Amino acid sequence: MKKIYSIAIILAAGSGKRMGNVILPKQFLTLSTKPIILITLERIIKSKLFEKIVLVINSYWHEYVLQILNNYNVNMNDIELVFGGEERIDSIQNALSYLDQNYICENSSIVVFDAVRPFITSKLMFDALEYARKYGVAVAGIEAKDTIYGIKNNQVDYIPCRKLLVNGQAPDSCKFTILKKSINQLNKIEKEMVTGTAQICYLKGYNVYIFKGDERNIKITTKIDYMVAKIIEKEWQE
Repeated sequence: MKKIYSIAIILAAGSGKRMGNVILPKQFLTLSTKPIILITLERIIKSKLFEKIVLVINSYWHEYVLQILNNYNVNMNDIELVFGGEERIDSIQNALSYLDQNYICENSSIVVFDAVRPFITSKLMFDALEYARKYGVAVAGIEAKDTIYGIKNNQVDYIPCRKLLVNGQAPDSCKFTILKKSINQLNKIEKEMVTGTAQICYLKGYNVYIFKGDERNIKITTKIDYMVAKIIEKEWQE
């Protein structure tokens, strides 16, 4: 089997329920006439930072994804399609299993992307990969601007110091061996609470380092996000 050292995993298996009454999952909506999933993929390909790209999709939309890739003449030599699972963590695990069965990944660093974060810069990708290689586990973060309240019984229970908080963003990054070991050790309760890749490793005792995110790197989850994304795409410059 071939050894690989730098891997991008793009999570694109979501159903888009939070977007509301839309026909297509949000990753297939368009910005400047292109599907969001394609914009994200093209920017990752353009970076030339990754030997292998694993695109994790919903099996129901398999033919639709193939049609998009074919229509835009995407070179599939270094891209693998893997079917996702019910939850985000299942999709990550499916990607890891595929890689483990087909490649030698012992010394690999992985960067995990959301397909619906198309405003990914070369710097974010480079930093994610470098932090994984240097520190083991990392995630992008931007300064928290709003006051965050911890609540209990619909009342404020505590107020954490905002200076000690960041808003986490994908991409997350980690060494393959760390993520594989961590995800296999999660119990049922931990699996249900996980919302991010770095969180998986944190729950198993690994230090997670923060590299600087980008305010434009929004996740398109709601109709408001989609409206904002159209503005960002119109003015986009790295």
